[in-house]
Amino acid sequence: MDGKRIQNYWSNEMQAMLDTYKQFQILIPAENRNGAAHNGEDGRYVETLIREYLKRYYQKIWKF
Repeated sequence: MDGKRIQNYWSNEMQAMLDTYKQFQILIPAENRNGAAHNGEDGRYVETLIREYLKRYYQKIWKF
């Protein structure tokens, strides 16, 4: 195995996470810049996405 399947898998997982975040930007768009209109909520949402991702894949290793 050359690692391409694993690389494709993780690329798809990261793309899914980015797509989820983009949905948040669509719901609460900023007028003059990228991201959501409220910086605090934008950051909190990104933190939640990353936390949930880590829980899904690393819950057996680390205790959350």
